[in-house]
Amino acid sequence: MAIGEHMRYLREEKGYSLKRVETLTGIDGGNLSRYERNMNVPNIELCMQLAKLYGVSLDELVGQDEGYIPHLSSQNSPTVPALADDARQLLEMFERMNHQQKIKAVAYCEGLLSTAGNSSSWRQS
Repeated sequence: MAIGEHMRYLREEKGYSLKRVETLTGIDGGNLSRYERNMNVPNIELCMQLAKLYGVSLDELVGQDEGYIPHLSSQNSPTVPALADDARQLLEMFERMNHQQKIKAVAYCEGLLSTAGNSSSWRQS
């Protein structure tokens, strides 16, 4: 996921519209939209302001925290393990989901596994 896409994900995860972020921070909604579409790169001060608003670190804001999964287009990178086609397809779909959809998808998978006697809970709220 590119930096802008990750910024958008965090904004949507908080339930904020572009207009709400503009109201709370003074950052122009049009500029924020361009950052989220990777048309422009935000400066560090703006990143710090957004990280504080979203309650995340700068690393997390730009998608570089430990839990970050590199975008699947970097599949040929020596640092990204190769994935089976079905696993890659599942991750690509999961990457496009919003926070609530991800919670539901994880719950569904946990239900499938529990019916098979393989229950494991890893969901984070």
